[in-house]
Amino acid sequence: MVAQKKHQIAFSAWGITPPFPDYYEFFHSKEAYEPGTKTPRSMTNNIFTYADPAVMDPLLEANRNATTEDEIQQTSYAIEEKIHNEALWSPGWKKDTYRSAHWRWIQWPDDFNVKISDEPEMSYVFWIDEDLKKETLKAMREQKSFPEVNRVYDKYRVKTGGEP
Repeated sequence: MVAQKKHQIAFSAWGITPPFPDYYEFFHSKEAYEPGTKTPRSMTNNIFTYADPAVMDPLLEANRNATTEDEIQQTSYAIEEKIHNEALWSPGWKKDTYRSAHWRWIQWPDDFNVKISDEPEMSYVFWIDEDLKKETLKAMREQKSFPEVNRVYDKYRVKTGGEP
């Protein structure tokens, strides 16, 4: 198991929870080794057993204790640069879309209006239209159907070039 630090290489991923990433648990030296030893500390998220008490730990602590967005941004940039320079991980891929199917009585804002989410329900911007629910259930009992509806919400789609 990766968390037990009994691996040579691992293919894994973590999502981030907005609004800010939390690097501490993945890179702080106290999460890497048992105190005073070089024995990997098991059952932590520092699966890299990465420890840099001189440079990274102060950055991580400053990031965790930041009181302004500017402090978070500046320390995050420095941490990301250190992660990149140390080649602590190789980025795999990012899934920047999702598909969803739902009953017609589940309603969403007209423009969906969700910039960052892993799945539509994560946004908590949906609601149930009780009238549509009654209408749909009645139609189902009468073996009637409604046309399929496909919607694409791409207001926040990251364009990679050459696209309209």
